[in-house]
Amino acid sequence: MMQCPECGSTTVSKNGQRKGKQNYLCQVCQRQFIDTYEPKSYTPPGQRHLNLVDR
Repeated sequence: MMQCPECGSTTVSKNGQRKGKQNYLCQVCQRQFIDTYEPKSYTPPGQRHLNLVDR
């Protein structure tokens, strides 16, 4: 069962899709969220430059 990450309520409804992922809307606090989150990759500043220099 889906649970709101903000208030913990299980009273949620589907609220369309964005970028191929299902959006949900909490009926209690009105927060919109998706079921799974993927961490964004991060390249430290200068890392790309160092890789090009090493080649």
